[in-house]
Amino acid sequence: MMETVYPGLACALQKLSFFECSTQFTLDAVNLFVFFVTVSTKMPQVISIATSWTSQGVSLTAFTMETFGISILLLYNIYNGTQLGLYAESFASIAMNIVLLFLLFSISQKRVMFALYCTGVVAFNIAAYVIGNENLITTLQAGASLLFYAGSIAQIRENIKEGTAHLLSLSLFGGYAVMGTLREITFVFTDKPDMVLIIANAIGTTLCFIVVGQIIAGKMKHARNAKKKEA
Repeated sequence: MMETVYPGLACALQKLSFFECSTQFTLDAVNLFVFFVTVSTKMPQVISIATSWTSQGVSLTAFTMETFGISILLLYNIYNGTQLGLYAESFASIAMNIVLLFLLFSISQKRVMFALYCTGVVAFNIAAYVIGNENLITTLQAGASLLFYAGSIAQIRENIKEGTAHLLSLSLFGGYAVMGTLREITFVFTDKPDMVLIIANAIGTTLCFIVVGQIIAGKMKHARNAKKKEA
């Protein structure tokens, strides 16, 4: 199993030598780190929404688009036989997103919509995989990238409109930005670079950095306003 997901780590363990497998070992270490960062960065957002039971400042549109986009990314990588280590975090990410969406739909009392949404996403991906046309899968991946961008832009607009960027989880979106940067490195230096993934990831990561900037600016502004009230 490890040979399939993280061949560099398996190589190092078998040969007990880092130097013989240094390049792949380094890439696998980054892949493993990205997986754990995915889980650790999304968990605070889940806990925050679950405990406060409010979706203020969180764009439902952004998360529905992102979740569908991740499902297409999984489809693309599975169909093309991409090394599992390069997208293993997508499984954790989509699981966390489903929990987030369940909370967000529950807060707005639209659990039926949540069930229909999940059913539609699963049915769509199964149908696309069964059809199994390479051009179709690549086109869907391009479309999924646009959804990621649209989701990020929706969150950026929400931040500007509501002025509530300080309520968002810096660890979540900061994690997105860090993961995107690390993932870009692994996409570029893997044995078979995929330009579709490289370009899509670069644009998405840039948008994440914009949201991070908004959150930092929002938190600083909120802190200043709080001090003024105290004074």
